[in-house]
Amino acid sequence: MRALSDLSRSGFVLFFALLLAGCSPITPPFMQNAMTVPIEVTIAYTTASTTHDIWRPQMTVACGREGAEITDLRIKASGHIIHHLSAQDIKRMLRSVPDPRAVVWEIRRTQIVPVSER
Repeated sequence: MRALSDLSRSGFVLFFALLLAGCSPITPPFMQNAMTVPIEVTIAYTTASTTHDIWRPQMTVACGREGAEITDLRIKASGHIIHHLSAQDIKRMLRSVPDPRAVVWEIRRTQIVPVSER
């Protein structure tokens, strides 16, 4: 019975490894809702795709996509847009730090600031 359990566990590990191998690499910017309320985040990409999600307080998300750039990022809190970033704003933001992969950008009500937490 133990051999069967070990076999199924190793099969799960192999399945998980293959699943990860097929995934796109995680790319910056990494952003965190540093507010105490959920926020609505809408991100448009150069591939013409758009995501719209609700981020819980303290939730951290990798916003980049392999092979695509962010063209527009809108953040709402309590139904009001608190941040609107263009493609140029995102590029400027990423260039402002030595290694964008080592930074988490905290979304606050009045600003978005880099924090070296990653």
